[in-house]
Amino acid sequence: MKTFLKIVPSEWKNASRDKREISVAKEIGYNVVIIARKEKNNLGYYIDDERVIRISTRPFKLPQKLNGLNRLCSVFLWIKEVKAVKADVISCHDIITLIIAYLAVFGTRKKNHTVLIYDSHEFELGRAGRKSKLKTLVIYLVEHFLIKKVDMTMVVNKKIADEIQKIYRLEEKPLVIRNIPEYWILDYKKTNEIREKYFASLGIDKGKIVLITHGMITEDRGIERFIDLIASFPEAIGIILGNGTEGYINKLKEKVHTSNAEGRVLFHKAVSLYELKDYISAADVSMILADNSSKSYLWSLPNKLFESIQAETPIICGEFPQMKEILTKYKIGYSLSVDIELIKKTIHNIVCDPVLTMELKMNLKNAKEILCWENEKNELVKKYKKFYDINTI
Repeated sequence: MKTFLKIVPSEWKNASRDKREISVAKEIGYNVVIIARKEKNNLGYYIDDERVIRISTRPFKLPQKLNGLNRLCSVFLWIKEVKAVKADVISCHDIITLIIAYLAVFGTRKKNHTVLIYDSHEFELGRAGRKSKLKTLVIYLVEHFLIKKVDMTMVVNKKIADEIQKIYRLEEKPLVIRNIPEYWILDYKKTNEIREKYFASLGIDKGKIVLITHGMITEDRGIERFIDLIASFPEAIGIILGNGTEGYINKLKEKVHTSNAEGRVLFHKAVSLYELKDYISAADVSMILADNSSKSYLWSLPNKLFESIQAETPIICGEFPQMKEILTKYKIGYSLSVDIELIKKTIHNIVCDPVLTMELKMNLKNAKEILCWENEKNELVKKYKKFYDINTI
């Protein structure tokens, strides 16, 4: 059996895009192995029938000031494990894992017919926008070199694909595979139970508008703006669904405490992908209010957009062109300037106008039939089947 290796820099928990990619590899017949980050007492084990090898990014007990050296040493440990797997196909989550994979197969790749895939989850140069010019240059040079060595590059939307092809003068445009979940069949009884749970947790009137923002709770995701919206909107409650660092969440809770949002914002830890649909569907509107702090954010087309579509929940987002294109095409929400009063007015229209509410719901039902993984994966299946056949010869 051929082996498909996925290298990720995370702990491999809620890696929805990676797991969908792996489902395609398994469907074709690959044996799947994951190399992921080890945290605390996490050990290598099996998740969803896939073998997970965990490696620390700080393997030695060195002083904090030597963290850089510690991480550099860990790279050699990761390279060693990648070599040991002897994979036929290696898919890399980002530029760092691509460097590791390239070094691991250097000199043996042609002999072993190893396929190397760069699954760029973000616009890497855009992420570097707030870093020094030197770091941006280094990223450009490394990516420029490696992207021409891989067998396939995969990105999350057409804009990023166009930009990468232009910057690096690639003959072949990167494959676009968007962050789209499987088709979700909703359990409306469960949805109503979750909605009641929201109100019970806050101990307030069930008649209020429910707004939700979900995903990683980190800076630049617009969480502060979401809290400001709830503070100025007494008719609404806000659900912040996701995980983040304790320090940042405490900072957000303090903001809630000192604002008019006290008692109307619920922080809820992340739920499994299986449960997520019920929690999003229980809201009236899904809010995506991240900052346009870099090109990576500006051009983003995140999981949460498509998850909201599958949950049949209307969407309001900031002025993000890729998201706006989807919302406008399928008429399932609004892309607005970051103006609290305008956003409040739009929410009122969505919730209080029965004709508009029905129209949005019907459009969402139609959109989810098209924007689902069952359709999105087709091109990826063709590519991975081709790689499998090559390795079988």
